[in-house]
Amino acid sequence: MIASPLAVPDGNVRPSTFRCPLTLERVSLIGCRFILLAIALLLTPVSLYAQPVNRPTGIADGTLRDCQMLSIDRAVAVGDRGLILLTTTGGRTWTIQTPRTSATLLAVDFFNEKLGVAVGGSVEPTTHRSVGTLLTTEDGGRTWKKIDTDLPRLTGVRMTGPGRILAWGDWSSLYQTAAFESSDGGRSWLSIPVPSGHLHSIAAHKGSSSSTFESVPPQLMAVDRLGRCFLSFDRMTFQPSGLNLSPYQSIHFCECVDGVWWVGGSSGQLYRSADGQRWEQVFVPGNPRDYELIDFQAMAASGDTIWLVGNPGSVVWRSTDRGANWSVLPTGQRSSLRGLSAWDSSVLLACGDGGSLHLSRNGGEAWMGVHSATTRSSVLNIAATADSVAWDLLAHVHQESRQTASTVVVHDQRIEERSSHLPEPAQRVVEAGNHLGLRTIDVWRPFPVSSQEAMPRQSDLTYYQSLGSVTTPPESALMRRLIQTIRCDQPDVVVTECPYTGNSLQSRLSEAVELAIVWSARREWTLFSEASSIPNEVWSVDRTIQRGTRSGGMQFPRSMFLKNSGSVLGEIVTPVQNIVHRNPTRLGRAGEERIYYRTLDGRKAVPRDPLEGLQRRLGSQLVESPTSISSSSMVRKTAMWFEYQDFVPASNPNPLVRDRIWEERLIEAMKGIETINQAPILLEIAIKNRQLGHWNYWSSALELLLAVDKRSSYAEAAMSELMRFHGSMEVQQVVLKRIQDMDRREEIDGISTASASTISSPFARGNDSSTVQQASYSHAPRRIPIAVGSGYPEFYRLLSDFPSDWSLLRRTPEWGWLIASRYRALRERDMITTPAKGSTNYDSFWPPPNPMLLGWRSVRTQEEALLRALQTQQDVSSPDGLLKMPTTAARPFLDGDRGSDNWSGAPQVSLRDPWGEHGGVTDLYFMQDDEFVYVYCNVSASPSAESATPSGERRYDSVKEEQEQVRLRFDLDRDYATWFEFVWNRKGETSDRCNDLFGWNPNWYVAVKENGGGWSTEIAIPKSELIADSSNPNAGVALDSSSRVWALSALHIQPGKSTRTISPAVSDQFQNDHWTLIDSNP
Repeated sequence: MIASPLAVPDGNVRPSTFRCPLTLERVSLIGCRFILLAIALLLTPVSLYAQPVNRPTGIADGTLRDCQMLSIDRAVAVGDRGLILLTTTGGRTWTIQTPRTSATLLAVDFFNEKLGVAVGGSVEPTTHRSVGTLLTTEDGGRTWKKIDTDLPRLTGVRMTGPGRILAWGDWSSLYQTAAFESSDGGRSWLSIPVPSGHLHSIAAHKGSSSSTFESVPPQLMAVDRLGRCFLSFDRMTFQPSGLNLSPYQSIHFCECVDGVWWVGGSSGQLYRSADGQRWEQVFVPGNPRDYELIDFQAMAASGDTIWLVGNPGSVVWRSTDRGANWSVLPTGQRSSLRGLSAWDSSVLLACGDGGSLHLSRNGGEAWMGVHSATTRSSVLNIAATADSVAWDLLAHVHQESRQTASTVVVHDQRIEERSSHLPEPAQRVVEAGNHLGLRTIDVWRPFPVSSQEAMPRQSDLTYYQSLGSVTTPPESALMRRLIQTIRCDQPDVVVTECPYTGNSLQSRLSEAVELAIVWSARREWTLFSEASSIPNEVWSVDRTIQRGTRSGGMQFPRSMFLKNSGSVLGEIVTPVQNIVHRNPTRLGRAGEERIYYRTLDGRKAVPRDPLEGLQRRLGSQLVESPTSISSSSMVRKTAMWFEYQDFVPASNPNPLVRDRIWEERLIEAMKGIETINQAPILLEIAIKNRQLGHWNYWSSALELLLAVDKRSSYAEAAMSELMRFHGSMEVQQVVLKRIQDMDRREEIDGISTASASTISSPFARGNDSSTVQQASYSHAPRRIPIAVGSGYPEFYRLLSDFPSDWSLLRRTPEWGWLIASRYRALRERDMITTPAKGSTNYDSFWPPPNPMLLGWRSVRTQEEALLRALQTQQDVSSPDGLLKMPTTAARPFLDGDRGSDNWSGAPQVSLRDPWGEHGGVTDLYFMQDDEFVYVYCNVSASPSAESATPSGERRYDSVKEEQEQVRLRFDLDRDYATWFEFVWNRKGETSDRCNDLFGWNPNWYVAVKENGGGWSTEIAIPKSELIADSSNPNAGVALDSSSRVWALSALHIQPGKSTRTISPAVSDQFQNDHWTLIDSNP
């Protein structure tokens, strides 16, 4: 018997023939109730935009990512911040399983009603390392055991037998893959060598019905985040399948249903194949415009019936003939659905945003909400890119107003990082939003843009064609998706970009959002066609807020006290920003602009928070209590501290000498900070001081950090700071220059010695004229380790103190190359001894290669060629691709023209636009003499190039991001962690720096000349600015024999047009594979 769609939660149908006898007393009682109800309605204010919204019935906030039905009455759902919900009553009641982890759980699977596994993970702040979480249960989800693992963040799992687990997710430097299997319940793991980066999904095909995972290796289908599909018949060798999908779309699931492979994702993508090679696209009801707004998230099957859920979550797609025909069934709700589980052909459970859980007992014909924390977002932030998300405002809404908040990043940047060994920016944004507790976080992939921040490319703005107007309906896919998001999230407030202070991309998005808000409230305009059977709802936004640098609006400083959560805003925002930003130095940029939020509702008075003065509507109030409550005294001290400008002074007379007074002040200030918040504060203090050249404050802050925190990601970031800059050839030169300047100004006296003076002794005999010498001692200033010698001894000490549980870090590219470079220098200086002394065995520290990963592949190839040449005592210029910098006999005349014969034998490095949007080439030539390194740069003309006459007055450090410019980097010791950077533009203006240090000011010479629509430059860089004189007592040690081979990289940036790079990587920023080697030996 199939339950009625009108069934109450207990599943029983009330008899429709039941009648209650009406007595006189009952009629009178009914009349009184109607009168009281009418009075109450008259006295109750009615919102103009009130909508019928189901009152939330949930017990936990957060998105539920996956669910699994164990029986007709028992089910488990997992989601944000370690949330696990369990029901044993068919969905009538739910309980939160404890203890909860801080990591997001992304998938759950059970082998039977008792044995199950849940997986997920997180992204560490500052290091961006992916860390996996694995939980197992043996009692049907009542209790869970955390299994310690060295796996990365896991996005999917299948339990194929008792103790047998198949898991996948982010790529692992340790396992050299993104797919893993275990036969002992997760205690140990083997790698499955899928030739890809991060994986979206894996499906398994068991073959014949009699085969098992233990007896016959199943076929596997894997889909990575670049849309590539791989098929394996033995789990050891993988071959590309015949399905090539766009990297600008997301694939959310890969399933095998009765021997048929299914793949589905965004933009209505749905494919099936019987053999994994020949694929057929499957269409649900609707038209191509509808498919642009459909995002399939999960699939479930039972017999011949297949169900699909996703966004919009107002419907479920069902096929009863294995995908030949589809029907669209309403769910009665709006939130996106992300997980689906079928117990049989009748009973299904779906989960999604806002903690929503929906149960159907009639095959999806009718759905009943059995759990929901929130049904909409109070604040929706629509950001152009990940760098402009309003984290401070969102944190305030979530923690102080206790309302839901969501964010959408419209344009995905740095898509090349999807094949990196670290989670790409889009994944980091999602992880940061989960950490903050946002209701939904979405990064749209169909609208990728370049990473030119100051002035986006013209091609980036093509998405904003056909925006429409207040009278002309919008036609572009981007506009329709904006309207869909507003209607689905139903926010009171929309926060977007400021058109006056943002770049062209942000300005166009602001215009689009304003139009989307107008059209989302118009009932006569529909998003979906009638053929799609998807409901079209409308929504009116109460307030629009623009985020920018224009003063006069709301501000959310990190020192703001949040009384409802008993914390300071900075405690919440700092870890989130450290997850999103590519490296911690981004937080320490000097001259950061203040962010303001301005309302567009015509109010003269500035509200104190985004929701002030608005009538609160149902469905957006959080149900859980704040995560942490601090004591008021501790919070006040923290609030006073979080600006901490006193510890980043503008000037420092002795930056290479320990300042005991400053250290004592810092230690005293830390006493008012909770231990968990000390590490990010100390790290930021250290970075900001280093950028200003305050090496003593940098060193002291990092030492204090490692004293209070020895194992977190902040401790690793501190260790990385110390080991990157100690022993760096470039930093050694910067410090040496600083020492020489201070010696000339006599600001450092050296080490004071004990002084002796002849005085009258109180121990003399009577009138004895003899005297004694009194020894006096004055505290001697002591230089910090980076200012003593080469810095290599300190690096060796740090390497010796490297925590044993960090040993796996040496297999990551960043640590591997850094340690290899320093180890090479240490060994060749006889500062360490190894059994292989005398051979070039530093390659043992290199990370293992993986041909399918971008980034370090090109660097490793060149380093291996150089290593072979050194081992065989060949000329290092012989390896393929290694350039040789010739020596010129006559010094060239710098006029920006290559007319001289001096450049005839100079090696050439060409820069091209990897996006292929613009023609033209930028060529660099290199040569040297005893005193200078010479560079000739020729920029060929292109139709989009703009001419600029060199100005008579040239300013130093004046090259702006929005100007056309060439950026050249030299890495002398090839640690790929520190470098010298020289920048010049078409006007002859220059900038330079060592990494992000602002205090390095070398003397170098530039001559610019216009040349037929293009322009050329001749540059002379004194070698004394690059290489320390070994005869100088402060210089430490000379260059080692292999450091005569430098690594160089270059970018030619034409803002708004193109970026020419040294390799074909699709990026507008420096990448690891942009390096090439050049032999500088005279």
